[in-house]
Amino acid sequence: MLHKKISFYELEKKLKKIKKISQLKKFYFKFYKNYIKLNKTYLFSSSSNLKYIYNQIDLNKDRIKDKKSLNLIPFGIKDIINTKDLPTDFGIKSRKKFGSGNNARIVDKILGEGGIIFCKTNCAEFAVHYIEKNKQKNPLNQKYSAGTSSTGSAISIACGALPIAIGTQTAGSIIRPSSYCGIYGFKPTYGAIDRTGILKTNDILDTIGILCSDIYGIKKTFAKLINNQPDYPWTKNFYIKKNKKPTIGYFDNNLEIFKNFESFVKEEYLEFLMKLKIKYKLKKIRHTKDLNKLHNHHKILYDKSLNYYVKKIVPKNRKKFLSSTLNKIINDGNRISLKRYKSSLNFVNKLKKKLDKNFFGVDYVIFPATASSALKIENYLNEKKDSCLIWTLLGNPSISLPIFKNKNNNMPFGLLIASKRYADLDLIEFSEEILKIK
Repeated sequence: MLHKKISFYELEKKLKKIKKISQLKKFYFKFYKNYIKLNKTYLFSSSSNLKYIYNQIDLNKDRIKDKKSLNLIPFGIKDIINTKDLPTDFGIKSRKKFGSGNNARIVDKILGEGGIIFCKTNCAEFAVHYIEKNKQKNPLNQKYSAGTSSTGSAISIACGALPIAIGTQTAGSIIRPSSYCGIYGFKPTYGAIDRTGILKTNDILDTIGILCSDIYGIKKTFAKLINNQPDYPWTKNFYIKKNKKPTIGYFDNNLEIFKNFESFVKEEYLEFLMKLKIKYKLKKIRHTKDLNKLHNHHKILYDKSLNYYVKKIVPKNRKKFLSSTLNKIINDGNRISLKRYKSSLNFVNKLKKKLDKNFFGVDYVIFPATASSALKIENYLNEKKDSCLIWTLLGNPSISLPIFKNKNNNMPFGLLIASKRYADLDLIEFSEEILKIK
């Protein structure tokens, strides 16, 4: 069953026309009923509360006429992000209905900008890989997975319950679900959005991002959520305009992971490069030796960190509380020495500095967002390696645009665009131009 997505842009226009609080509450009552109906089918949400939504409307009644705010747009919040008024479970059964007692800073930021915290969205266990099969049904075809771990955030948009949701990415947790569900997914520069009040899985990887029904919503929301306090001096870099005649970098089999991409993904990608060549200067990225090592370094940094943080939250007899998938990662992390961890960290930091000076000699890199379209639910743990975690590990912004389809099953997959760190707003604007290419 196909569902019509809720356009952020169109919903904003509709909300701006509502003049009275009573009318707004009536609108949200219908909106909430639709959410309940869809959630019964897709189980994308762990909690919501109509009274809480009404309270936010009362507190933000002056925002109805404020065109610069987030205009009472409803947001889904990934369930590893603390919310004072809704439980935060981290996708772990043993923490069911856990009250954190505080809002994460991003939640307060959304509220302060006039947005509505509508619901918590389900996520993979500890925001890693495992999630129950009935909570990952892709709305475009329920036999297929929606991806992990910002699963509920992606599903909520793809099924037409919400226009926008907040997710996190430590490997590919925003880009992959967005690619599989045919929506927009944006992972900003590491640290662009404040992480205070959010589950830690890795201090150098965890990144807050946005999943949305349109690029307009990503652009407006990100501009509102950027850290712009005096103690974030690099914020000014987000507003620097880049090259008006950009050079676009692309990969081929020099990037090892590309060899294993599905043939239909390669074909769509190469055809799109030919279209780009008409308007832009393209450059093949030949020096990929360091990039080819990053998946191994990511595993070392990720597994070691998870081993540390899971032990802090889950009881000592964790095996009965956690999936075999997460227990294996924890055990693998336990075997990684501190020396090996530091070696990987040094390798990544050197590469970051190198790319800050020269981002492959290009302005943007374009690549398939995932190695395939969505997998059948029973095979969801067998995802092929893609480039998502490369940009997460290096801290570069990346975005998935829903422009490709697998002609064999009509399931979507995205085009990924990455850029130099802090070029986020420029990247989004460039993505708008790319979407015009047919």
